[in-house]
Amino acid sequence: MRTWGFLTNHAHALIQIARDPRSTVREIALTAGITERATHAILRDLREAGLVSSQRDGRQNVNHVDLPALLRHRPWGASDMDIPDSLIHATLRGLAGIAGPGPSHIQLPTHEGEAAPAAPLPARLNGTRRWGFLTTQALVLINVTQNPHSTVRDIAVAVGVTERAAHSVLADLREARILDCARYGRRNSYTVNFEHLVKFRREGTAPDLVPDSFVSSLVDALLPLQPPAYLESEDEPHPLT
Repeated sequence: MRTWGFLTNHAHALIQIARDPRSTVREIALTAGITERATHAILRDLREAGLVSSQRDGRQNVNHVDLPALLRHRPWGASDMDIPDSLIHATLRGLAGIAGPGPSHIQLPTHEGEAAPAAPLPARLNGTRRWGFLTTQALVLINVTQNPHSTVRDIAVAVGVTERAAHSVLADLREARILDCARYGRRNSYTVNFEHLVKFRREGTAPDLVPDSFVSSLVDALLPLQPPAYLESEDEPHPLT
């Protein structure tokens, strides 16, 4: 079983910095389950995007997550897929809760329908590599939650991956019992199993880093994204195995 999760190593680094601004590169690497070289590259990405600021305190660097900048940051995945504001706000509230009151604390929107902040910041600077905070598994889950009748091609185009990669990710989600798939006539229909999603804790290389409350807030934000009940065809559904 391959290792995967819903948050990228960039997100794991942010969570560790929020938990302990005095974390060294080595400590961030150990907590996130990645190399120190990869951690240096991630911190460079975050600083270039204005999402993390650093200051010297004696012989030690102190890093701070800039939540106002993070609130404006787009896109949140390595593709151009639009992420619902409710999920972004839930993520930021989770980070703010981890960090507690301090320089990074801001008041975030709490009501559905509030306008998203303007002036987004790019995730690709000066033609460099793409990166984000949500993995392809997370992007696919968001897409099928909103569009349960999507074809594999629809999903691949929306998320910005190949159809082969989309097939692989759908297999991951189904194997984890997070996603159920049934056939209605000639169409597939996807259903998110939120009970299993809440229990899911295989968070990539950092299974012990993400607090339960953080995950629960993301699940709560995902629930309203489901479309209203749709009219099923007369064909009986056939579960796909």
